[in-house]
Amino acid sequence: MNTSLILNALIAVAVVGLLLYRQLVARRVKTDGGGRMMLILGVIGIAQLAQFVESSGSIGVFGVGTLVVSFAVAAVLSTVRSYSVRIWQSEDGSWWRRGTAVTLVLWLVSIGSHFGIDVLAGKLAGPTVDIHGLGNATLLLYLALSLGLQNMLVARRVANQVGAGAARFPSAARR
Repeated sequence: MNTSLILNALIAVAVVGLLLYRQLVARRVKTDGGGRMMLILGVIGIAQLAQFVESSGSIGVFGVGTLVVSFAVAAVLSTVRSYSVRIWQSEDGSWWRRGTAVTLVLWLVSIGSHFGIDVLAGKLAGPTVDIHGLGNATLLLYLALSLGLQNMLVARRVANQVGAGAARFPSAARR
């Protein structure tokens, strides 16, 4: 088995595990976008995609179309997922968020759809187009897009609450 493929898979499993864990714990909402993790995932994801394209020669129009569809699905599911995240204001005025069971399910559906689209595209492409492994190679890029959009929309929800003069939520809202 290809060492690069194994390394990419291990990185992906670790990142997905960390991402899902961080979604389900109470964390302060970063109104500045909180893009550090998204940026790290995006840079590594672009490097993995470049490595995939270099080793396969090209992903062609069909591969690019597959990525466009997958990233569009990521955008839709990120938008829905952002509304499943609970937000509340603590007594010190800071805003907090924590994902719910629905958030977790939507993340799993999102990741599954990315790989499902990859498998479907591979079957539709036929034997003349080899994009096998494109989903693996673009998972971190997919996660960066999903996480970035979700974080931006959660921050926008907080901004809307602040603009509307939202009442403080009791600390019991964290549970």
